[in-house]
Amino acid sequence: MEVAVFTINLDSFNMQQKELHRRAAMYRLAKSLREPPRRLEKIYAAVGNALVILGQQLLSRVQTAC
Repeated sequence: MEVAVFTINLDSFNMQQKELHRRAAMYRLAKSLREPPRRLEKIYAAVGNALVILGQQLLSRVQTAC
């Protein structure tokens, strides 16, 4: 792990800060690409649960109609 050392020169400090922010953004992007999207998994789970409930309701209605 690299430790950034900031200098007293304001221009150099600003450049180092921009580089640090750029590296952090790249790290977050790479990390998000490695991990499965949690929101998408939650959406799929919710849709799956809704389909199961709808299927159960349909079966109970068909059984009561017969």
